[in-house]
Amino acid sequence: MKPITGENSRFSTTERKRFTDRIDARNTFQGLLNDAERDPEEFFVLSCYGIAGSGKSRLLQEYRRMLEEDRPHSYVYASYDFENGSDPAQVIHRLTHQLEKNGLVFPLSAAAELTFNEKSGIPVYEEIKEKDVLDNPMLGILGDFVPGVSDLVSAVKKGKELWDTVEGYYRKLKRVWDEDERKLAEELSRIKGMDRRELMYLMPEFFRMDLLRNIRSFRKEGISFPLVIFFDTFENCVNTYETRGFPVKADQWLKNDVVKRLPGILWVIAGREKLSWKTDDPLYEGIVECSLDEFTKEDAVSFLQYAGIPSQLHDHICTVSRGMPLLLDVSVDTYYEVSSTGRIVTEQDLGLNSEDLIRTFLRWMSSEYREIAFVLALLNRWKDEDARKALPEILGTSFRMSDYDQFLEHTIIRKDKDERFYIHDAVREAILDWLRKQENTALVKKVREYQAKQYTLSGTAVLQETLDMKNDLEDLKKQNMAGSEVLDEAERKFQEQYSKYESLKGGGWGPKRTMYTMQRPAAVPAINSIQNHPSLGNEKAFTRIRTADSGQKYGIKTKIYPGETYEIYMYFGNACSPGLKEKGTITGLRARMSVPGGILKPGELRSFQGMFITDNTDPSRVWSDAYIWVESPVYFHYVKDSLKLFHQGSLTKNPVLLDPAQFFSKEGVQIGYDERLSGELPCDDEHSGGYLVFRLEAMQADKQG
Repeated sequence: MKPITGENSRFSTTERKRFTDRIDARNTFQGLLNDAERDPEEFFVLSCYGIAGSGKSRLLQEYRRMLEEDRPHSYVYASYDFENGSDPAQVIHRLTHQLEKNGLVFPLSAAAELTFNEKSGIPVYEEIKEKDVLDNPMLGILGDFVPGVSDLVSAVKKGKELWDTVEGYYRKLKRVWDEDERKLAEELSRIKGMDRRELMYLMPEFFRMDLLRNIRSFRKEGISFPLVIFFDTFENCVNTYETRGFPVKADQWLKNDVVKRLPGILWVIAGREKLSWKTDDPLYEGIVECSLDEFTKEDAVSFLQYAGIPSQLHDHICTVSRGMPLLLDVSVDTYYEVSSTGRIVTEQDLGLNSEDLIRTFLRWMSSEYREIAFVLALLNRWKDEDARKALPEILGTSFRMSDYDQFLEHTIIRKDKDERFYIHDAVREAILDWLRKQENTALVKKVREYQAKQYTLSGTAVLQETLDMKNDLEDLKKQNMAGSEVLDEAERKFQEQYSKYESLKGGGWGPKRTMYTMQRPAAVPAINSIQNHPSLGNEKAFTRIRTADSGQKYGIKTKIYPGETYEIYMYFGNACSPGLKEKGTITGLRARMSVPGGILKPGELRSFQGMFITDNTDPSRVWSDAYIWVESPVYFHYVKDSLKLFHQGSLTKNPVLLDPAQFFSKEGVQIGYDERLSGELPCDDEHSGGYLVFRLEAMQADKQG
């Protein structure tokens, strides 16, 4: 395709499994790579698509391996997973960071990012160190953009010594730009004078200009073309909207401003849906598509043979797994589990269909593994250290840490961008269904009580640490240490800790946002932005509280008495006009709550702070406080199974029980307009709003323990 040229593996593996060839997909990629090498003035796009678990991420990993092993070629590539967010500045930052390691330079992009951060009050290089200068000489070149950087560079290196450090980088800049330093200074000065919104809007253009000059320059070097850029989980980009007020889909900056305007690049884009770009832009008619809905039978059989599965089971496994990589892996794991008992594995041991295959997999798990699976499925996503603390306390003497270590080797265990483990959605759904049908309420209660206890302990720890640091700071002041580095450092650490405390304490509502009326709703998706709601009034104050079962109305403040149970309420609503239909749907809707932790002291004013987070509204986070005060020391205990989601439509009489651990976490719990909890909130009258409630019991502090 002719461009406009104006100016991480999620699949666990074992030594008995390997990536099956996916011959067609590999050949398609290799063919495009060859085409792009022969015609460097064109751009190429490969769209790899398939449902969850179809092996998209694993295929991208295989493509990267093919590039690394293709000698004597020396390909440069970069990758980005839209599971990490769709903000253009973040995508560009991650890509440029990877490409810089391969010798490419991005002076305009770096200048735009530094200027944007400075004008946004983000102290990116406030505490810059010598190592930072040596690792990134661009800081010396752009020293005028960030206060303090130039002085530090001068202190680190003097005269010729400084030039020796950055000379190589200057040479790269001159090679890329093929212009003198005066021209570069003019461009950087122009960027410095831009406002935040202009910088944000132009970041894709700066990235494109930098990349184009790199491509033209490095064709003269020993680097093979095309340059390859991989995108994964693209559905998180193409199906969401910009969060900063632009009325366009979040992939438009890539589609319109970058991809089709850069020659010499092969873009490999993986997602659940095939790209729709060619439907409204003839320049994308040449997109090559690679469907990954299932393995070919040849590929599936190759995988099973390598894993040591007898040939008489191949046809049955291919049928029940439908060629899906996840289900093929589960089939192999089930075979290993059954054969380890000394039995000859039959077709019946592997399930009758896809869902039965997963249930069979659970049945054949050892009882130790199954209990671990139950607990981890209830925890949903977990850090390794958290699981090592929780499992012994919940499962007691029957638990062995070695069982947990071995359980993590299962294919069903994945890892997210924050290094948290989770069980694949299809398997977790089967586990939760198993728990419901087996009525294993004792284990569920233990997990929920443990989560509530950890939340209370966490809140208490934050408060206690804040008080300890405050006392330490006051002691230093009494020692006449004013102006000393020790006191300054103590002040800084205390302010950081106090910010954590403030996040628990809360105060008011926010942020400031455009408000609408029932008569004149919003023309875009908007969360809690109606000022004349018929029953709630102003939706800014969406967090409220009352004594449970009292018949009282919810209010924004109340007094707390020991022994009483209190019910906290959080309303959510989409303020957009029903005429927007699907374009007005809020996506990625999550709810979180901060509860006063520790012991509440008499006379102390505290608050519950509720927050809703979205992917496509401006602002993307809104919060509201409900205030409390006490006359005798108390602490709060979460009432199990009390966190429920109600909706004005289908959930009015059928509330959904939510996970309190997620609700009380930084990320929040995903909600939605029905029991699927999809994160979506339409703008039609029936499904555009709802509320959450949960209960806390006020415990007399002197009975704590």
